[in-house]
Amino acid sequence: MAQYGTIITNSGLAQIANAQATQTKVGLEYIALGDGNGAHYIPTQNQSALVNEVWRGAVANVTIDPANSNRIIVDGVIPTTAGGFTIREIGVFDAQNQLIAVGQYPEKYKPQLSEGTAEEILIHFVLETNNSDIVELSIDPSIIIASRKYVDKKVDGVERQFAEHLDNFDAHGLNKFYSLAHAQEIVIDMDLNDIKTLGNYVSNSANVTTTLLNCPVTTNSGFTMKVERVTGDSINFLRQTIKVNHQIPTTFERTMINNVFSPWYKIIITSNLTWIEATPQNGWQQPMEQYMRLQYIRDSLGIVHVRGEILGGAIIKDTIITTLPVGYRPTSTIPIQVIRANDASFCPIQINSRGEITIMQSLSATSTLRFNSNFFVGV
Repeated sequence: MAQYGTIITNSGLAQIANAQATQTKVGLEYIALGDGNGAHYIPTQNQSALVNEVWRGAVANVTIDPANSNRIIVDGVIPTTAGGFTIREIGVFDAQNQLIAVGQYPEKYKPQLSEGTAEEILIHFVLETNNSDIVELSIDPSIIIASRKYVDKKVDGVERQFAEHLDNFDAHGLNKFYSLAHAQEIVIDMDLNDIKTLGNYVSNSANVTTTLLNCPVTTNSGFTMKVERVTGDSINFLRQTIKVNHQIPTTFERTMINNVFSPWYKIIITSNLTWIEATPQNGWQQPMEQYMRLQYIRDSLGIVHVRGEILGGAIIKDTIITTLPVGYRPTSTIPIQVIRANDASFCPIQINSRGEITIMQSLSATSTLRFNSNFFVGV
């Protein structure tokens, strides 16, 4: 065999033959590394284990080589937390811990954190068979990785899509940024907390945005910002929305209530990002005005955003205001940010794992509630 080649073991050959005869699949579950007890050796087909295994982890990705349909590429990722060993041998195991294939690996030392340095290593294991169809290609999606080529292709597609919709945020269910021909320019050293006049603003690429105070953007490529009145009753309830010009479509939003700004939160725009109108329960109602209604979305980072108003219901402990559907629920009960419109005080509200947004404490009067909340649910 080549110096750093791989071979299929007798156990692997037997499984492949059985899979071909029974029309089943051979599953590749684990990738393991060894140090060869201090030296390289020539792997053999009768091996059932590595000479000296030092690390094992779940397979991160299994693909067919596009240039050779009989070549299977198995990927594994060694995390930064693992280390303190030298890699000389590599093996792939099935779910029953049977060694399917084994090979030599170019000697490489994997440091550990206590040594003052750490790195994440991507391992490629290539094996060849006369029938790649018998290999099970399904893997745990929580640890899947993507190739640089795949990611670059996806990023290019998203950037092109963003350019096509640069002036049309309505297509994404967001507030549209109107023509910037007459937009006011944001200049160096400006504090975004001072920008409360309704309208459109632009920061050009010459501005180093780290000199802008209370700005969520860390790039100096420029951005646009819209300041709008969220409700029709008060200039003291505003929303600032920032759109980054050159990155994967990203917006930052925050609201101001009685001259106090909430933290910024980020939304990654995807082609199917649409605000969904909540369904009120127990006497609560949506406002007549479309732009004021209680809505929610989940962005591509797995963060649910809830914004808008709901009104008319009594604030009684354990009352359910609305229920979010599966996919928009946290894994445990958490508080969310809600303001009472009559006095801008905080209203104790929570959401549980069933998606029920409930009142935590009874208050004496009915009120209009204003939401500007976000929480993580996973992707």
